[in-house]
Amino acid sequence: TLGDTDFSLNPISDSKSPFVYNITSGQSVSVSASGLVKILKAGSTNIKISQIENQEYEATSKTIIITVEAISAIINPISLITKLVSDPDFKLSPVSNSTGIFTYKIISGDAVSVDNLGTVKIIKAGSAVIQINQAAKDSFGSTSLNVEILVNKLSQSITFEVLPSKILTTNAGLKLVAKSSSGLPITFKLISGPATLSGDVLKPTGTIGKIIVEASQSGNEKYALASNIRQEIEVAAPVLADELVEKENLITVFPNPANDVINIKINNYKELKIIDTFGRIINEIKIKGMSQIIVSNLQNGVYYLVFSGKNSKNHIEKFIISR
Repeated sequence: TLGDTDFSLNPISDSKSPFVYNITSGQSVSVSASGLVKILKAGSTNIKISQIENQEYEATSKTIIITVEAISAIINPISLITKLVSDPDFKLSPVSNSTGIFTYKIISGDAVSVDNLGTVKIIKAGSAVIQINQAAKDSFGSTSLNVEILVNKLSQSITFEVLPSKILTTNAGLKLVAKSSSGLPITFKLISGPATLSGDVLKPTGTIGKIIVEASQSGNEKYALASNIRQEIEVAAPVLADELVEKENLITVFPNPANDVINIKINNYKELKIIDTFGRIINEIKIKGMSQIIVSNLQNGVYYLVFSGKNSKNHIEKFIISR
């Protein structure tokens, strides 16, 4: 092996004639007149060992082959490299016991590219295998190492605005609002229940039951599939939703339409809920006698006042905010 020390040939013969050493082919070693072999480089060399004729023995010769192997070059193993599609270019920095020149090439996959300097550019999600080749140099032979690269998609999540837990069968429709962290469009799906879904508008069909609706985002070449989010809504008949009944002339609400304040005069009712047209509770208030309610925080539109008391039937008043 390259790097080994010089060594001597010690042929044995019945003849007493001196040995003569000649190289007949190859240049991997040299040999002296005394048979001392010096290693020069990797390869094979033929050395002819001869003895001349003497009084007892005829001349003779024999050729031996000496093969010199290069020192094995070893590139340190490189573990699986995991990246994201958004990661910047990066450089492979192999380490070896040899100083031979490194070259790089893709042998499988198309998720990355690599140049002659070992700079890796991410192209898309997927995988690739890069072969690192090292040329022979000095006493070291050539070698190679395969490196696997895995490029993952970015993760994403969905934010689905909370829907009311209960709506009436007479509800005009709910607008579904959701967004993905990636900015990719959301798809809504009606899983089950008494409703129709047109784009992002969910509308009850007029019967009671439970609606299940789902928001999803399937991803693309850059983003992975998001986890789907579902919400449930109970659909109730108006008389069951909050036991609402018609006005009994026990309540006075003014002004109506209102701007920032409404005044309420009541007899037996003690609790008030303000509900929007989607059936969502906006506010809950304790009231008695003559009360003034601040509604400056409400947007223009139609709302309902739901009155209840310990010994009284619930009933509803409709009012409008108009500015």
